[in-house]
Amino acid sequence: MSDPAPGADAPQPTTRLDQTAVSRVLEMARPVAERLTDAGHRAYVVGGLVRDLHLGGQPPHDIDITTDAQPADIKAAVAPIADDVWSQGERFGTIGCRLDGIDFEITTHRSEAYDP
Repeated sequence: MSDPAPGADAPQPTTRLDQTAVSRVLEMARPVAERLTDAGHRAYVVGGLVRDLHLGGQPPHDIDITTDAQPADIKAAVAPIADDVWSQGERFGTIGCRLDGIDFEITTHRSEAYDP
């Protein structure tokens, strides 16, 4: 008997996203995204959550958002609605917050290059 191909057990991307899961995630992200857009910034849901939606709609434990806002602007936008705000990753352009039990990492757009 032969071994399965590497990665054969790994979840496979869906051909269509579960629209109910997408709607649920967007609704969870809405308060933070609206605070950023109301302040004149763009906001996009990114990161592992997007991957998980492609792999079958796993429930999120955190939401990553990227924005053109700078860290001080992010803090000013989310502080009035967040249960908690932290600046641990601020030197990398990331502000964290918790809202209704959901952790958000909000990061200023950036580009990175890696030299292998």
